Amino acid sequence: MTLRSRQVTEGVEKAPMRSLFYAMGYTKEELEKPLVAVVSAHSEIVPGHMHLDKITEAVKAGVRMAGGTPIMVPAIGVCASNILERLVSTPATRPDIIGPPEHTTAGMFILTAAITIPGTILSQFGTSTAPSKA
Repeated sequence: MTLRSRQVTEGVEKAPMRSLFYAMGYTKEELEKPLVAVVSAHSEIVPGHMHLDKITEAVKAGVRMAGGTPIMVPAIGVCASNILERLVSTPATRPDIIGPPEHTTAGMFILTAAITIPGTILSQFGTSTAPSKA
């Protein structure tokens, strides 16, 4: 079975993409493992999402223990209904026109798998659409 993330980590033609990973501190050994998106709704502006950084770090540790390389990917974190109402009424941020999953961070980087960490039921649209093609 070929890992999906090999599309960005193997071959001479993928050297520019590998160089970005190396610039972020990833090692050759880490890039040889399956790259797993950890999609997190952690935010310092939404009170109900402040703790998600700790959960994200625990999930990343689990990915490492399972033999993968975790890559944290941010997701839209919406909590209060009045914030959601404003977002849905703002054309640039409506979930139905954010764009197809392949245009999200997880989709564009062609990762092998994705684990989502939503903060609330309202933030699930951000975490569920981001990795759906991962």
